[in-house]
Amino acid sequence: MCKQCINIMGGQKACPQDQVSFGNTPIDQLPTNYPLLMMIYRPSELPKDHKQRHYQCRSYIELDDEKKSYFNDLEKGFGDISVIIMQMINNKNYQSIFSRSTIRKLFSVLHSQYITNEGCIKFLQVASNLGEYISIDFILHYQNHQELKNNLESALGLQQGQFPEPAIQEKILKFIILLIRCSGISSEQHLMYSILQLVERKDQITIQPSVEYIVRLLFGVHCFEIEPIGEFSSIQLKPTFRNYESLRLVYGTVDVRHMTHLT
Repeated sequence: MCKQCINIMGGQKACPQDQVSFGNTPIDQLPTNYPLLMMIYRPSELPKDHKQRHYQCRSYIELDDEKKSYFNDLEKGFGDISVIIMQMINNKNYQSIFSRSTIRKLFSVLHSQYITNEGCIKFLQVASNLGEYISIDFILHYQNHQELKNNLESALGLQQGQFPEPAIQEKILKFIILLIRCSGISSEQHLMYSILQLVERKDQITIQPSVEYIVRLLFGVHCFEIEPIGEFSSIQLKPTFRNYESLRLVYGTVDVRHMTHLT
């Protein structure tokens, strides 16, 4: 922890920067955060031996040998993360691979206290999540947009073109609202056909799987209702879904559920 943070905190038990709770451990009994110091000082300027580092820290001294071993392993893990962050900061190639979100998560880990069981558990959870974020960053960096899209469709068992891009999703959802409001749509198939008629002919084949996918999802969660008009019937959006924001929200929710089920 930095002196500024400690001074701001006073008698509080939560760090004002990231709201990490330190429980009942007094601030002056927390171990020095050497992994964080590794970003400021050269390794030769810091003690390497754990006894030299923490011989004045009561919380560390009171640990039994097994817990000291766990603590030392965690400190080494944090130190490795610190080295990685420094490489990212000093190397533009690394910066082009990892998202700012991942770098922030890596840096926030260094502000954790792991002298307690809660801190140890948090570190293990964060380490697992970081592995996922880093893997995603690598995938996004080394695959071009079309290759990534094709791989997602293949992994989820979707037809080619069935994984709608955000711009395509927005266009189709707005077409649905427009057609339902202004045209006499009589069935699910009629709605799909009408949407395709609003698309340029050269794009109809490529967008058709996305149209079918989105319309069927919305019908599957009962966003529509049948309204009798004389001898005929017309499909209408339920009042809850008649504006773009609400329709987009329900589509996004059911889309995520559908993708999760497929995986």
